[in-house]
Amino acid sequence: MPSFKTRIRRGESLPRNNLLVLRGDLIIPERLLVTAERNFAIYGFYGISVFGSYTPTEFQKLAETKLVHSEWLAVFGARSILRADLELLDTGLAPHYDVSHTDPNFLIEKFVQCPHYLVRNPYFEPAEGD
Repeated sequence: MPSFKTRIRRGESLPRNNLLVLRGDLIIPERLLVTAERNFAIYGFYGISVFGSYTPTEFQKLAETKLVHSEWLAVFGARSILRADLELLDTGLAPHYDVSHTDPNFLIEKFVQCPHYLVRNPYFEPAEGD
């Protein structure tokens, strides 16, 4: 039986409906599937890493720190993710979340279908070696 790292949950209640969910990079199903499967190999659940923002200030801070190496930011509403029968797990340090489902194909299909828009990250800095 494989040994997985423990993904710490913060124990928060479900996020409020006005939470914006940010994913760095374009929403490309093949890349998301690789990400979800990599998450499973490490933590034992299929997940797509995202960050949550309630205010423009939080959004800006995430864009210039955690997501600085992402040229594009995909912005979702938490409500649309939850209505798609996906989980929004409060993992790691706030404001990190994982969008999750037990079926990786369902996860990717539903996540890609959730309404979202793209924003060019004004703080984008290519990672070393890019």
